[in-house]
Amino acid sequence: MEVTEDYFIDDVLQTESKAILQDLMVSTSLVKYFINFNQEKINKSILYIKEILKEFYKIDNLRVLLYYNEKTLYGYAISFLDQNEEYLYLHKIFVFEEYRKNGIGTILLNEICKSDFKITLICSSEKINFYTHQGFKFIKLFSVPNTDTFKLSKDLYKGLSLMSNDAKNTNGTIFLLDDIDIKNIANIMEA
Repeated sequence: MEVTEDYFIDDVLQTESKAILQDLMVSTSLVKYFINFNQEKINKSILYIKEILKEFYKIDNLRVLLYYNEKTLYGYAISFLDQNEEYLYLHKIFVFEEYRKNGIGTILLNEICKSDFKITLICSSEKINFYTHQGFKFIKLFSVPNTDTFKLSKDLYKGLSLMSNDAKNTNGTIFLLDDIDIKNIANIMEA
């Protein structure tokens, strides 16, 4: 059987859904919504996130780049294409722990950078030098829009930096979880 990228997509979306939920569950501003989560609620939330990612993937707004050999997936990159198909938001480069320190992340990033898209990303301060060496420019400290839609989720993005491979890009397109997403994932009911 010839293995194609589709062979891994479900695993990638599942892994990413778990990672997103984990980020939410350990966020100090959100932990109170997840403190009593049992396995059933965790599974339900992972499924909810995965379905969102699948929908983006089906309409080609979510792009997945894989690094694999035969039936072994070593890592992946997830990016989102903006509606104007001009910007690509690099959401994550992930390499499974046992395959790290082998240059796989750099290979994935280099492949993404070969595209004709202007690429934006947000990253922690520890990763600025890595992305700078890859041709990205620090644009500014990132902050979510100051609206009611990001009251719950604003702390998820605190301390991150906006970077781009296009020096003229001062905003870029970013995939963010807003309060509606958080409420749906955490099953928070309006009072």
